[in-house]
Amino acid sequence: MTYIINPWMFYLISFSDTLKWALCIFAIIAIIASLLMYEEDVELAKRAFIVGCVSIIIWLFIPSKDTCYKMLVASQVTTENIENAKETVKDVVDYIIEATKNID
Repeated sequence: MTYIINPWMFYLISFSDTLKWALCIFAIIAIIASLLMYEEDVELAKRAFIVGCVSIIIWLFIPSKDTCYKMLVASQVTTENIENAKETVKDVVDYIIEATKNID
């Protein structure tokens, strides 16, 4: 069976919100740690601060679960798929009309 949308995509999308929260918490911890250890080890504090800032930047660019679903659906909406759907609906309507004529 060929899937239009791979079921694994739904599984991976479910992690997007969790990943965003984990990155946010990690960034906050890294920035607070860098501020607390600044006087003891300046180089390590700078690295922790950079890691925290990079985590925030990544956090900003990870889409939410809803956005991922919208992007997934948008990737499947093509003019070819719309034309195929129109033909299928037209065939079903014609079949229903023909079936109702045979009832009388």
